[in-house]
Amino acid sequence: MMFKFIRRLFYYVQADKNLKEATALVAESLIQAGYPERVQDVYDNIEHNESGLALENLCENLYDFSCPVPQKAYDLLERSGLAMDVDKDYWERLKPLIVK
Repeated sequence: MMFKFIRRLFYYVQADKNLKEATALVAESLIQAGYPERVQDVYDNIEHNESGLALENLCENLYDFSCPVPQKAYDLLERSGLAMDVDKDYWERLKPLIVK
């Protein structure tokens, strides 16, 4: 039982790290689109243990504002989402926005 808890905690810590890195990679796109507060909202949600919500909101913002998503950022979002068991539709709809 304790091992499962520790393993799950590790996955969430790694997911948070990946989500922060992905956010840093797309931050400039959201800022240029005129939504710098959306970037801060993601970081605030992560700090308040709402990483799943942060990932969902980030993906929705990127999609809604048609922001380019670097492949690395997409991969990090996917890894974070899988680790947190977030619905894959959030990041999968970003595929048309991926840039190399």
